Amino acid sequence: MTTIGMIVLMFGAFYFLVIRPQRKRQAQQRETIESLRPGARVLTSTGIYGTLVRIGEKQAVIELSTGHEMTVVKHAIARAVEPGDEDLEMDSGSYTPGDGMDDGLGDDETAVRDASDDRDDDFPWADDNRRDGGA
Repeated sequence: MTTIGMIVLMFGAFYFLVIRPQRKRQAQQRETIESLRPGARVLTSTGIYGTLVRIGEKQAVIELSTGHEMTVVKHAIARAVEPGDEDLEMDSGSYTPGDGMDDGLGDDETAVRDASDDRDDDFPWADDNRRDGGA
């Protein structure tokens, strides 16, 4: 086989193994984005789930939770979410502050703190200055 034949063969293999599949993926992504309508559940390329509120020429507004919206570039939407894709499907009424968090307080204790508790207790190294006679 001649050198020119090898170059043509390599270009053909490169086209069918790399360029053509990439173009198909781009066309499929474009179709997916164009078919989206407000109310659709979507996943962004950064892994954020949300509900599509508005979609324009270049941007889309996604509602992350009730009252919290985020504007993204339209092409940041990776795909529409199918039922069952999300592990933790949360409804807006299921969250109460403090869920899953142990604040260390008992049922009969209150979370009210004295102003003197706001010293530098969160920063253990700050006590070193006091012990050494520093400011």
